[in-house]
Amino acid sequence: MKKVIFMTVLTAFLVPSSIVAQCVAPSVSCSGTDPGNTFLNATNPNTIEYDPIVSTFHSTMARQTDGKVLVWGEEMAANGVGNVLTPLFLNSNNYPLLTGEILKFAGGSSNINFAQRVVLTTDGLFVWGTEDVLVSTDLTASASFQKLVVGGKTDGLPSGVSPGDVKMLFGSYEMLGLVTCSGDVWTLVNYNIDKQTAVGASPYIPDPAATAAAYGDGTAYVAHSTDVVWHQVKTNATTALDNVVALRGNGAFTFMALKGDGSVWTWGYKTFLGDGTAETSRPFATQMTLPAGVTPKMIGTTAEHLWGVSPPGVSSYYLLATNGNLYALGNNDRLQLGDFTSVLRTSWIQVKKSATSGDYLTNIAWISPNEHDGSASSGINVLTGFGELWAWGHNDANMLGGSSSTAINPTRLPGGLSSADKIIAVETGGHTSIIVKQCTGQFGYVGHRVHGSMADNTTVDEHEDIYNFTETSVLNLCGASSDAAVLFPVANSIITGQKIQLSFAPAGGTFSIAGPATVSTTGELIATGTGAITVTYTVTGNCGTTSSSITTNASGPLGVSFGDIRAQLSNNVLVVDWTTLKEENNSHFLVEISADGRQFTGIGELKTQSLNGNSSESLHYHFSKNLTGNSALFGIGLMTILGLSLFSKRRWLFSAVFILALGALFTGCKKSNAPEISNDKIFIRIVQVDIDGKQTYSKVISVIDEAQ
Repeated sequence: MKKVIFMTVLTAFLVPSSIVAQCVAPSVSCSGTDPGNTFLNATNPNTIEYDPIVSTFHSTMARQTDGKVLVWGEEMAANGVGNVLTPLFLNSNNYPLLTGEILKFAGGSSNINFAQRVVLTTDGLFVWGTEDVLVSTDLTASASFQKLVVGGKTDGLPSGVSPGDVKMLFGSYEMLGLVTCSGDVWTLVNYNIDKQTAVGASPYIPDPAATAAAYGDGTAYVAHSTDVVWHQVKTNATTALDNVVALRGNGAFTFMALKGDGSVWTWGYKTFLGDGTAETSRPFATQMTLPAGVTPKMIGTTAEHLWGVSPPGVSSYYLLATNGNLYALGNNDRLQLGDFTSVLRTSWIQVKKSATSGDYLTNIAWISPNEHDGSASSGINVLTGFGELWAWGHNDANMLGGSSSTAINPTRLPGGLSSADKIIAVETGGHTSIIVKQCTGQFGYVGHRVHGSMADNTTVDEHEDIYNFTETSVLNLCGASSDAAVLFPVANSIITGQKIQLSFAPAGGTFSIAGPATVSTTGELIATGTGAITVTYTVTGNCGTTSSSITTNASGPLGVSFGDIRAQLSNNVLVVDWTTLKEENNSHFLVEISADGRQFTGIGELKTQSLNGNSSESLHYHFSKNLTGNSALFGIGLMTILGLSLFSKRRWLFSAVFILALGALFTGCKKSNAPEISNDKIFIRIVQVDIDGKQTYSKVISVIDEAQ
């Protein structure tokens, strides 16, 4: 390994130069956070980007230096149920209902109810995963990826807040919160009384009045009412909490906020103030007492599981000072405060590196407590300014590394790391820890390896107690580029003749290929035959010469190679145009329509224009359907009609059909039977049918409505 070069930053930390990497920031967003002001390069408390990577229970979301977001792990598929075994780009191809440019993402989870995630784009909030884990089930139609509407606002955000106004988005178990660029704080807290009653609330699950304190505005809990609206956090009944620059929380219904003036505030269930007083629920944001002489740089919290934990407290707080000292407060039954005791602390204590009096852990640059997951895993990873990893707390499922699965005191270089390893990023999740090591393209992983959580393309269920860098995937994390060659995955299979644009970093490397394909200097891969294809990207730079490879399989050509596809709605007439670049053994096409981008129903058919089903030239197809009246729409399917008529602004197109269909419905239908409608969209796809009956599908597109 080449010698690492260090640079001095304002906080006197020494930071590996490789982590100061450029990130493609969202083009439409307030300047509340700086994507480069993160991990070891974080200096300014007011603009730290806390969440380039977010890990929930057995699952992860991560923004790359090119701005793209990768997702993988348990229940991460677009249907909210399936597992994603290798990193998948969060885009409209993989998640058809997604629209807009991705600005922020967040998630919450528990080891009982799994995970739910949200992504904020320029069009608003989208949600998917197990219902009721992050937001109330009253706000969602199913586990599938869908647009979130809150209080009638179609972007899912609080009144007066637009997507570009959001500085920070934070999620934990049954809690979603955001900070605006103007410093206001809003919460969407979910206490589903039906679920809590079903699992037995007393004595381990807080009562609704206690959890309602997490609203932060003094509102009393009302079932299915107060947990489906945003609450603006206040310091008393009339005064809003303002000038906030960072928001954190945990699955114990506790929030913590840092203001631009350096003060720290808390509210929610069983909170501590750091002034020696006992824990209590606080329905309004209350200022905390800080250690003498401390200027906060970062804040964080973690919590013990609410099921089976005894009083008096469940929340633990962390406060990182600008001088590199770390302080902790609150519950300590899993050694999570790092003072080599299990004594609950009502006043701040400084984290230590040994049991010796005064032997404190110093020069800390970054903290990552388990904050998004509400399970019994109150642990934390931290990085020193030299890129040295320390961990302590509940090592559930070996999530902090090492063979012990119980609580551990502060441990240097856990999970088999050595002093030669320079760790430049860390994220602690539910049963998992992920790290990025300088000059290593693949990320390191410890903890529960299951359902694709390690991005290893397997369903293996086992515990990793030594950081695994060989079976994971590549990660070119925003704010923590390792300088090693990384080549991002393509689909497990491609079609002969298909073109794929590879994602790679850093620039300036070379490609080599084995198998029936060609690859250009810009990373355009074209399959020229059938069989296994391996592409390797090699870079010589700060880390010497490093390589990254991906393998895919090319199969025979599709019956049809599609070109452009367009669909538009004008004066009640749906018009679909598409081209084919070539056709083999083709019989005909089916045009299908959908209200949600997943469940499609045929509305028409066109025969092939090719001679005997074969053509090597481009052919154009034109299809139109009048959507006025019953006969044009009954083929779409009853529930789709209802969805398009009830939830879309196109009511005037479907009103006649809706009136007829309404009589056929059973009274008292459950919400889960209804389709999921995304922002008034209709979706189209083309089905190609071979002479022998085999079918292939075009990409899914949304219809352009000329009336809008």
